[in-house]
Amino acid sequence: MEKRKNPEQFISKPKTKSTTDLPVDFTKMVCEVLTKHYKTSLDLIESDIGERPSFSVSGNIFGDEIVMSVSLGLASAMAHTTLHISSDFDPKASFPSAQDLLAVSVDAAGAWYESYLGDQDTTKERRDALTAVSLAAFEPFGDVPYDWAEIEVEKRKVFLKLDKSNSSLEAAADHWLAAHDPDYQKEEMQEEIEVQSKFVTGPSKKNPPRH
Repeated sequence: MEKRKNPEQFISKPKTKSTTDLPVDFTKMVCEVLTKHYKTSLDLIESDIGERPSFSVSGNIFGDEIVMSVSLGLASAMAHTTLHISSDFDPKASFPSAQDLLAVSVDAAGAWYESYLGDQDTTKERRDALTAVSLAAFEPFGDVPYDWAEIEVEKRKVFLKLDKSNSSLEAAADHWLAAHDPDYQKEEMQEEIEVQSKFVTGPSKKNPPRH
C-alpha cells in the first residue's frame, strides 16, 4: 500500500496499531458503483481484447492520512492501472471524518477514470492505456502523476499518484497470511474493531462519482 506522509515508517514497520484497512463492505460498494457507472466502456474493452477488466479497491486509515487505491486490470495481467488517493486525516478531529474524506476520494477516483472510461469524448486509445503495461501509454493524454500531485475536490485538498501495481496480488498475499499466520489473524481482528470507531461502514448518499 502506498503512503504519502512518512512512507519510510510504513515500509520499516507496516503493521501498527494506528493502521487499519478500509472496511470490506465499503471497498466492495465502491467497486460495484464504478463497475456499474462504466459498464459501457468496460464492455467495449472486452469486445476489443476478449477479456473484461475489473475494478478492485483497497486502502488504509493511518494515524495521519487516509489512502485509497482504485485499480482496474485484467485477471491475466500482472500490471494494473492503480490510482492512489491520499487525504490528510486527524483521527482526533470531529470533522472531516474518515467517511467524509473517503467520499471525496471516491469522487476523485471517479473524476480521473471518467476521462478514460466516460461515455462521451473517450477513445479506444484512452481505453487501451488502462490495460497497457507501462504508464507511458497515458502521456499523450496529459500529465501523469508519477509522484503525489495535489488537486482540489469539493474544496478539499487531495493527492493523486498513478502506478501499475497489482492490488489483487497484494490482497492474495494478505489472504494467505490470514489463513496461515495466527498472529496476523489476531491483528486483523483487532484492526477491524478499531476501524469501526473511525469509519461508519456503508455508502453515503454522496459517495457515487459525480461529474
